[in-house]
Amino acid sequence: MSIGKFGSENLLRLDFDAITVYVGIFRNVAAVHSHAHEDMLSYAVYVGAAEALIDPGRPSYLPSDAGFVAATAHNGLADADWPVRPRLRFFSNHALRREPCDCGISRTDDGAVSLWAENRLFGLRRELTIRRQGANSIHAEERLSASRILAPSFTHNFPGLEAEQSGDAAVRLAAPGLEIAYEGARVEIESAERARDYGSRLPIRRARARLPPEREAGIAWTLRRLD
Repeated sequence: MSIGKFGSENLLRLDFDAITVYVGIFRNVAAVHSHAHEDMLSYAVYVGAAEALIDPGRPSYLPSDAGFVAATAHNGLADADWPVRPRLRFFSNHALRREPCDCGISRTDDGAVSLWAENRLFGLRRELTIRRQGANSIHAEERLSASRILAPSFTHNFPGLEAEQSGDAAVRLAAPGLEIAYEGARVEIESAERARDYGSRLPIRRARARLPPEREAGIAWTLRRLD
């Protein structure tokens, strides 16, 4: 596995053989413009050159097109009661750098990569650990904790319409030939849209799960190639 950072250290690239994971991590302290939503520890996954998990993108810059700030527009475990936008989460807005936010990354003894992000003002912490599991598979564990009751929601966004339910806790992608199995929650597949060129939209599929309202929530998933 190799690690590479680019984009002013805002994005981490993790290479696990043919599987590549991109994770939003650090805020760009040199940014001039604010960022209207929070991507921290949201991720996208490629298998070879094929997309497996995507960020749906922003439909347009019209004020009415605000779906991109929702937790469902990002991959991973989030608090559905706290929309992904400034002043309510990890504050990537350049004017809010004084807020008590922190994040970090480390390797574990077994070769996994562990990332975390925390907003101490609201007592909200998000953790993501990813490890290789064989030559054609990765395993991820996600945790979310807060100082108040959570309404945890988990989301995975898939390109196109090829994602199909495979039991209560698994999804299969016909192309590029993948299966994602979930531990800790049952997922449901729904139709959604992906932005293209800030105006036109493409059909996608979305796996969603709601976890019981607790101060701590967790989910794990394994992505493996079927060929």
